[in-house]
Amino acid sequence: MTNALRHAPATSAIRLELTCRHNTVRVTVSDDSTAPPVRGRLRSWKAEGHRGVELVDALADRWGTELRGGGKTVWCELRVEPRIEV
Repeated sequence: MTNALRHAPATSAIRLELTCRHNTVRVTVSDDSTAPPVRGRLRSWKAEGHRGVELVDALADRWGTELRGGGKTVWCELRVEPRIEV
C-alpha cells in the first residue's frame, strides 16, 4: 500500500482489498501505474525505506503483479491457521 501511495501518479485511484478463503488471506493493492514493483537497494541496515518488496517476498506464501487496463494489481497470499479458543 505504501508503494502505491508513494509511486503511483498523484491522480491514481488506489484500492486495497482483503479477502479470506479457506485458510488463505489474499491482499491486493491496485493503482493506475503500469510500473512493476522493484526490489529496493538498501544503502544502510538503518534505512527505513526500500524494504516493501523484500518484506512481501519474505512473509507471503505467494505474490505477484497483474497488469490491468492502464494500471496494475500487486497481490500476495498468506496462509493462516484457524484459531480454536477453549
